Amino acid sequence: MPSLQSPRLEFVTQKPASWLLRTWQWLTGQQEIMRLAALVATAAFLADWASKSWALDALKHASASLGSLVLELETNHAFAFSDGAASVSPQTVIGVRLIALLVIAVVFGRILMRDRRSAAGTGLILGGGFGNATDVAFRGGVVDFIGAGPLTLDYAGDPIQLHFFFNTADLAILLGIGLMAPMINLYALAAQRRLGEWETRWSRDRRLFL
Repeated sequence: MPSLQSPRLEFVTQKPASWLLRTWQWLTGQQEIMRLAALVATAAFLADWASKSWALDALKHASASLGSLVLELETNHAFAFSDGAASVSPQTVIGVRLIALLVIAVVFGRILMRDRRSAAGTGLILGGGFGNATDVAFRGGVVDFIGAGPLTLDYAGDPIQLHFFFNTADLAILLGIGLMAPMINLYALAAQRRLGEWETRWSRDRRLFL
C-alpha cells in the first residue's frame, strides 16, 4: 500500500535578470520593428547622400527655380541656421550631433518605438541625422540645396525677410517627427499624469506630518 505523504514545499528564489539579459530579451522581442527602423534609416541616409552628391555636381556653378523654391548650394558649418559657426570646431559639431543621435536612439528605442509607424519615424530621424553628421565629417559642412522664401515677418513694427535652406535629411527628420508626434504626445500626457499623482501623494503626506 503506498504511503501517504504530504507534499513537500520547496521555495525557489529566482535572481532578477541582469541588465544585459533584460536588454537581450527586449531586443529579441522587438526584432521586427527594429529591423524596419534600421531599413528606413539606411534608405533615408542613402537617399540623402545621393541627392547631395547630385547637388554638389549639378549646382556647383548654377541654380534653378522651382516656383517658390530655388535649388542652390549652401553650406552649413555648424548647427541649425549656421548657429555657432564662428565659435565651434567641426569636431565639436560632429560630437554634439552624434551624442544627440545616440540619445534619440536610446530614448525612442526603449520608450517610444512600439509599432511600425513609430519605427519608421525613428528610422527617418536617425537616417537624416546621420546624413547631416556625415556631411560635417566628410564634406566640411552640411550641404543644403533647397531654398525657400523669402518669408516676411513683422518684428517690432519692422518687416524682416527670412530665407531658409534645407536638404533631404532635414525633410526626413521633419517627416519622422510628424510620424512620432502621436506617440510623443501620449508619452508626455502619461508623464504629466504620473507627475500629478506624485504631487497629490506628496501634498497628502505632507499634511499628515504638519
